[in-house]
Amino acid sequence: MDSNQNFGASIYNFLVNLPVKIKRCVFPITDIFVVILTYLISKFAFFGTLGEVLYLNSLIILVVCSFSISSLMGVNRLKLFGFDLDSIKLLAGTSSLLLATSACFSILSIINETIPELLTFSVFYFLIASGLRLAVLGFLDRLQRKFDAKIPVAVYGAGSAGVQLVAALKKSNDYYPAALVDDKPSLKGLNVSGLIIKPKSELSKMVNSGQISRIILAMPSLSFDAQNKILEGLPNFECEIQTLPSLSELISGKSPSPDWETIPINKILSRNDVELEMNEANEHYKSKVIMVTGAGGSIGSELCIQLVKIKPAAIVLIDNSEYALYKIEQKLSEKFPKSHTEIYSTLGSVTDEAFLKSVIEGYSVHTIFHTAAFKHVPLVEKNPLEGVKNNVLGTLKLCQACKNSLVEELILISSDKAVRPTNIMGATKRLAELVIQEFADRGYARFTSVRFGNVFGSSGSVIPLFKSQIEKGGPVTITDQRVTRYFMSISEAVRLVLIAGTYAKGGDVFVLDMGKPKKIFDIAKQMILLSGQKIKTAKGVGDGIEIEEIGLREGEKLYEELLIDNNTFPTPNKKILRAKESKLQKEEFNKMTIELEFLCGSESDTSVKKFLKNWVREFDPKN
Repeated sequence: MDSNQNFGASIYNFLVNLPVKIKRCVFPITDIFVVILTYLISKFAFFGTLGEVLYLNSLIILVVCSFSISSLMGVNRLKLFGFDLDSIKLLAGTSSLLLATSACFSILSIINETIPELLTFSVFYFLIASGLRLAVLGFLDRLQRKFDAKIPVAVYGAGSAGVQLVAALKKSNDYYPAALVDDKPSLKGLNVSGLIIKPKSELSKMVNSGQISRIILAMPSLSFDAQNKILEGLPNFECEIQTLPSLSELISGKSPSPDWETIPINKILSRNDVELEMNEANEHYKSKVIMVTGAGGSIGSELCIQLVKIKPAAIVLIDNSEYALYKIEQKLSEKFPKSHTEIYSTLGSVTDEAFLKSVIEGYSVHTIFHTAAFKHVPLVEKNPLEGVKNNVLGTLKLCQACKNSLVEELILISSDKAVRPTNIMGATKRLAELVIQEFADRGYARFTSVRFGNVFGSSGSVIPLFKSQIEKGGPVTITDQRVTRYFMSISEAVRLVLIAGTYAKGGDVFVLDMGKPKKIFDIAKQMILLSGQKIKTAKGVGDGIEIEEIGLREGEKLYEELLIDNNTFPTPNKKILRAKESKLQKEEFNKMTIELEFLCGSESDTSVKKFLKNWVREFDPKN
């Protein structure tokens, strides 16, 4: 750093580190000199000379009046870095009040100035007092940019949100607006708060030169699809890209930051997390005793959280993992410390019919949400018998435990992998649906299945895997560039499950509208770019994160489906469809259950695929 830079840094540090008491005295004292200077300038402007037109008594009275009125109006309490249009209006009001007061003194012959002279004085006082503050603010802003470690930000979008963000950034201790970007031809070249609006084409130059280190997309009113088109049109920048949340997100508290948030995953996936009317669900489940199997899992945990909000009489948590059960119990007690809903934690397996029956009867359960399942495709592929036991036998035992009980409804959480399955996990989920349909026909209660695709944020989800891989510097691994998947947030999926349960007649297979499928490869690219990294175009060549294709895993499909026969009917909610699909005949079902019990008792994996192929007609394993 040369001598000039050292001198500049010294000035900046001296001004910034002044004691607060001294800072508060600076402008009140400065304003006294402003009054004196204004008096001299206004006299010269009015008479063209200063000889024989200056009156000491008038000057003293004007100084006292201006100091008193400034204190009364709160001008002395104006924060310099908060100086804005409202502050200028306050100074204008102070000048007007000073003119009115001094005019009264003139009429009473207490001072020698005429009203036209005092009008000239008040105008100059307003201009000099405002100009001085703006000049000091500009000087400090330049020093701060040069010698303070503020992060330079480019605001993309010159609409009302962008303009407000620029104003907010000017007052920030950590950031400053270095550029305002918008591609609208009508806005090009306009000046907003000292920033000339620039086209998107100049962003690359600004990033590469270090002028900006962060881009904030300030277009909260645009749909996720529209925002994604803009993001995809940005070059491969080495800087973090963020988005300004909408006003509704800020008010509802969904945004994790009061100013802006890193692009959330639902925006990467181009999917709105739809707000849903829960009135039907609130009435349906309120005051009931509800049991959730797999309560410690991703879906089970969210179900419990959403259910407590509905205020049922009690929720019975069932899980075969002590740790998972402990975690959800703790989460509920921390999140709802004053809830009147009783929470009962029960450790046990859904394959134990006696255990299930004792819980159902002991707590007088009305509604069951069956989420307990092994869902990780490669793991179930390697442990097929355990997959059948948990996913199929567990569902069968739960249904049998409901006989001669108060249970009114049982809702199975199924999967899109149950549709024309190519893996064991999918086949077990389809067979679980068939179990549900059979028991619905027996009339014990309303037995229902709800089928949906991937939920982001769940355990084993690709999103946290990519995040972890990016943080480690890569590579980000995908199975195949062609793979697509349906995605939905856990909270939206669970709300739709709760609503679907209110439509159940028995034997239903409800299918949730998952929107358009998303390429996993595109998700990987967007997550890398939005983390401020480049994508490495060739293995071992250049900087950035590499995307490595490792090939489809055993039993994995390129594309998932939600319907077997494409035969659906609407429900009162457009996000929920009722599918009509084939089921096993009674004799077939009885034979299947005998084979199932024998298979699970044999402790042998060798016959699992044969068993599943016999009873899941659409099952087409790839090996």
